Amino acid sequence: MKKSSTGENCAKSPIFSFGVLMPLCVVLLSVSMPGQALLQNLNLLQGATMGVDWIASVPSRAEINGLNELRIHNGYVEVESQQYDFANANSVDLSFDVTVPFNLLGLIGSAPNPGENLRVDYRADDGSWKTLNTFVANNGFLGLISLGNWFTYSASLPTDAYHDSFQIRYVMLGGGYSLFDLLGDNWYVSNINIAADLVPTGPDHYQFVYASPALTCSPQPVTLQACADASCSSLYTDPVTVQLSPSGWVGGSTVSFNGGTASLSLSHTTPEPVTLSVTSSLPATIGGATQCAINGGAASAACSLFFADSGFVVEVPDFPARRATSAQIKAVKKDDATQKCVPAFANVTRSVMLWSDYLPPDDSGRVVNWNVDVDGSAIGNSVSGAVARSLNFDGDGVATLALNYADVGNTRLSAVYNDSGLVMSGSGDFVAYPAGLCVTSSVACTDADETCPAAVKAGAPFTLDVTAVAWESDTDTDFCAGNSGTPSYRENGLTLSSVAVSPAPANSDGTVFPVSYDHSPAWDAPSSTGGRNTVSVTESDVGVFRFDVTAPAYRGYALGTYSSAPGGRFYPDHFTATVVDQGTFAPTCAISDAYAYIGEPVHWFVAPEFEITARNLAGSTTLNYTADAYRKLTNAGVSVTSPSEDDAKVNTAGAAMPVSVDASAGILNVSAPGVMQYIMDPSDEITYARTADSEVEPFTPALTYALDTVTDSDGVTLSASQTFNPASGFEMRYGRMWLENNHGSSTIDMVLPLRTEYFSGGRYILNDDDYCTAWSSADATVDPFTVSPVTWITNLLASSGMLSAGTSSGSGLILQSPLTVLGYKFTGTAKINYDAPAWLQFDYDSNGSEEDPGAEAAFGVARGHERIIFTREIR
Repeated sequence: MKKSSTGENCAKSPIFSFGVLMPLCVVLLSVSMPGQALLQNLNLLQGATMGVDWIASVPSRAEINGLNELRIHNGYVEVESQQYDFANANSVDLSFDVTVPFNLLGLIGSAPNPGENLRVDYRADDGSWKTLNTFVANNGFLGLISLGNWFTYSASLPTDAYHDSFQIRYVMLGGGYSLFDLLGDNWYVSNINIAADLVPTGPDHYQFVYASPALTCSPQPVTLQACADASCSSLYTDPVTVQLSPSGWVGGSTVSFNGGTASLSLSHTTPEPVTLSVTSSLPATIGGATQCAINGGAASAACSLFFADSGFVVEVPDFPARRATSAQIKAVKKDDATQKCVPAFANVTRSVMLWSDYLPPDDSGRVVNWNVDVDGSAIGNSVSGAVARSLNFDGDGVATLALNYADVGNTRLSAVYNDSGLVMSGSGDFVAYPAGLCVTSSVACTDADETCPAAVKAGAPFTLDVTAVAWESDTDTDFCAGNSGTPSYRENGLTLSSVAVSPAPANSDGTVFPVSYDHSPAWDAPSSTGGRNTVSVTESDVGVFRFDVTAPAYRGYALGTYSSAPGGRFYPDHFTATVVDQGTFAPTCAISDAYAYIGEPVHWFVAPEFEITARNLAGSTTLNYTADAYRKLTNAGVSVTSPSEDDAKVNTAGAAMPVSVDASAGILNVSAPGVMQYIMDPSDEITYARTADSEVEPFTPALTYALDTVTDSDGVTLSASQTFNPASGFEMRYGRMWLENNHGSSTIDMVLPLRTEYFSGGRYILNDDDYCTAWSSADATVDPFTVSPVTWITNLLASSGMLSAGTSSGSGLILQSPLTVLGYKFTGTAKINYDAPAWLQFDYDSNGSEEDPGAEAAFGVARGHERIIFTREIR
């Protein structure tokens, strides 16, 4: 091993006792701020018991001796520090001392033997451990004897150590007892010093929270908060010292506290209002003036507290949520002689108005306002909902009542009595706290060994569900069975850790990252468990794990550590989708590309195409998802929501133009690792409904689709829907078909032309873009006509074609001449009906419904000169 000559700052006084060299050093953490230095003792290990600042993989191999040294010994062991937030640091320096004791022949003494090295790691900003230095064990001079030595490490850490979850770790790589090596193998680490240059901060402002009026005969409880922001939605939790006004604060006007909240009391013996304020603080505030929240109301700069000579003293013990407690309301008044509180009335029953409200920090962000129960029934949760209760006051002026609350948080019980001008009021604060935590993993494994049915990839994101729960019974051992949730539970710094269930024994229990999270209020309908937070974490090692959550004290009440069942199955977290091609509608007539008829089905010219990617919680592509055995998404799991109306066009009734879509499942293919291509079915039909209100001016389609459902058989779903607007490039027209009347000689076959028209400019005009509407005599029928005394039947001759520029172009339906004898005068009229497509029918007879077009053919009627408009016989 090499001895460093830099940064030694621990006075060494070696003591040789039973072959163990023990330097007199303490282990410290130093965090430096401009103009301010904060020095903390690290509460390491007490005997063989783990402390709060360090976590060892094998606790029996890590301990603190009487001289405050970290001793790790006798086998592989990892010792991790607590987590530190250095995200805003300008620099971070680390130094420590390492001591190795006496050793003879590698057998006698307590020094580590060759191979039993000490490695020092730090956690980088990507969650991985990186090595700073390795101290190598040997047997000393010629491998025979080592009198022991000490070494100092000092260095500035690299920039990837500047993050909010920094840790250091000491790892002993082996060791143990042998026949002669009776004292074991030991490394001593001391004088650990972390110096971080941090940007100075301070509270935004201070806020008092209290009830008013107060009693002149009893100190009034007041809560003081150090607010981290203007709304006081979060607290400044570093140590602060404040100077308070007015005089009368119990314990003095100078108060120091940390954690963001201080519980104070103010005494004032004169019935009058006083004004509360913070006159100065260290560190100084960086925001606005002091605020006050009175009687559960909104915070403001009005900070008056009125003291009265009589009222109620309300006392409610703190209790676990749902576990009833006994509360007292004392009617008191000030004794003029002693200035103390004496009973205001005794052995009477009085009607008292009761209600509860919520105190900071639980008045903001509270998920549900459950009512406090008094004597088995609910009271109001605001002054406006106060409930009258008959209270029996005993000889000491005390009324006792049973109180319960199903949620958690800082809460206040208030009481008012008003009779014949006598007004008495008072309130008492209490804390309802969780009974424990329910911890479940999103990746459960019943067998808890290598036969688990799903693969777990180390470092892949997964979730822990953590629910703060209410009391169920005093013997409760399973907080996930039957306990109701407490949705208003809020706490910062719940620590996460893991214990390997399989393989066993394991060299490492792995590390959960991040090592802590902040629990926020939550209401989880429809399960109504309440209080559940889903925490995204990663596991550093492989195997089946039990996940532990350790909660800090809640409003001063210890909660402890709670564990999940073994878990080890991971899936892609979600899918993302990208619109590769929004698609293009095909017009009815590809020759002109100009139009489609309202009521006529439209198809895709180019079907929409999407790229669907399977991703983990961090947003990275899960490349193996598209392997044959792992791709659990089928085309049936992809759903596109079709439009039901046009985005821009309204009908004559003022409503959006309705649209119907007949769609089928598309085609799903793998296009790249972790990436799939989805193409909608080209045969989908899109139809604008043709109704009595659809006779509108031509318009361009404006339709919005949404790819909003992507779900595989594991329940992995789309993170965000994707809307898209297919292109069209043509206009929708309200059209009709017109069959023209004709007349002529009864000896010549008659042609009835066809044409298509559309509504434009308030009238119907020829659709000269129509080159695609087919017509055929097979779709027409003719009624017989009668000329006395004979019924004549004429036939349609076979004919068909395609409209050109919207007309049958001199052709059309051909009606056969009814005469077979030339020169015989014959007259008569035939009616022809044509079975047109639904989108070309029209209300020709104005009867309110659409019908097929029809025409009349008159035989035996001379046409006359086509240029003569009107003739008249003149006698």
